[in-house]
Amino acid sequence: MKTLKSTIYGTLLTCLLSTNVIADCSFELFSISSTKGTKIIDFVEQLSDECEFTIVVGDPTANEFLNSTLNKTHLKNLTIDEVLNIVLKENNLSYTLENNILKISYLTTKIFSIDYILSTRKGSASTNIMLSSGGITESDSSDDSDSASTSESGTKIESNDEVKFWEELDLEFQNVINRPHDSYIADAPIINKNAGLITVTSTIKQMTRFEKYLK
Repeated sequence: MKTLKSTIYGTLLTCLLSTNVIADCSFELFSISSTKGTKIIDFVEQLSDECEFTIVVGDPTANEFLNSTLNKTHLKNLTIDEVLNIVLKENNLSYTLENNILKISYLTTKIFSIDYILSTRKGSASTNIMLSSGGITESDSSDDSDSASTSESGTKIESNDEVKFWEELDLEFQNVINRPHDSYIADAPIINKNAGLITVTSTIKQMTRFEKYLK
């Protein structure tokens, strides 16, 4: 188990570890304490020093968030992913940690597939009502045209059902992704109606909200 503790002023994190600790932190548990005012970037860089992974920041906005400060933090016996989820995702930063490279970004892009590729689905039904000397008879549209009938007049009732699945769906998606309290307004999703694909670029919290809506 690795134990990290902040200094009194909370500006740096001091690691209480022996010098022969292995660099791979995948299966390590961390106990971390930091005082209020510790910068997120200082927190992450200390983890980087101990676990020997490289930090790559994807965009300028992510840099701004990394320089913001944390409240008093006390984490006990958590994996590296659990620690990063609390420190980064809770502060609206997305990340990936693969091959000893930690990539941090403010915006993330995902492609979603919806199994409904038709733009419009239509259905229709009709009923013929014929008035004859023998009373009222009904027939559907499949009746033979040469069937015997002594009708004097006829009425055809037809109904159409039309489902426009994709109509105004882009506006609905935008209303789900963007909320009045969001600090960032995401662009409208890119919708490929023929393929049933939706491409979304947004913050991690907006993306989570959209994923829940799709489910």
